[in-house]
Amino acid sequence: MGLLSRLYNFYNDYLGNLPIDDTKVDAELNQLVSGHNDQENRIAAVEGSYLKKDGSVDMTGPLKWTESGDEYIRIPRLTTAQRDLLTPTASMVIHNTTVGRFQAYTGAVWLDVLWQNRGLVKITATTYSALETDDVIMIDATANAVTVTLQLVANRNGRILKFKRIDSSGNTVTIARSGSDTIDGNTSITLAAAAAKSLVAVTADTMWRSLA
Repeated sequence: MGLLSRLYNFYNDYLGNLPIDDTKVDAELNQLVSGHNDQENRIAAVEGSYLKKDGSVDMTGPLKWTESGDEYIRIPRLTTAQRDLLTPTASMVIHNTTVGRFQAYTGAVWLDVLWQNRGLVKITATTYSALETDDVIMIDATANAVTVTLQLVANRNGRILKFKRIDSSGNTVTIARSGSDTIDGNTSITLAAAAAKSLVAVTADTMWRSLA
């Protein structure tokens, strides 16, 4: 018979004016309190760690619980570098602190979850390297030619980058690869005046492929 069942029986005995052993009741209540405290300790022990590739627990806050009225669950917070050290399985969810987004593993690739506030950047300098936080890159080549260097496609399968040229000058806008990656089989592509381009990273092909 479980602890709560025994306490329930004590209660029924009390209602029926049957004799009750106060010592046994106290012992059962102490056991209940002890079990509650043990649960609290186990919850507290999980806080402040993250799951490492070797399976050990070292998560930076996978669980946070309080009775103060601010109850919440905090899932693992990892940088992109820490995430890429995992051996992920489908349905894993993290908060990527490098890009400030929730991400889920599909079984093949990490994808952003319900991300609405896209990273928009405007470029006027002669050179620029795309960042993990970039989603849409607007390029103004009015004053000079501009070259944008893509990220490596490794560990970025399915990542989409959108480019929009907002000037109509005769200066050249070049989108260049990183490392030995290619862009539709080329080392670079050019963006005509007022043109737009969307690229998706295809890790298996070591290539950025055009969507439009």
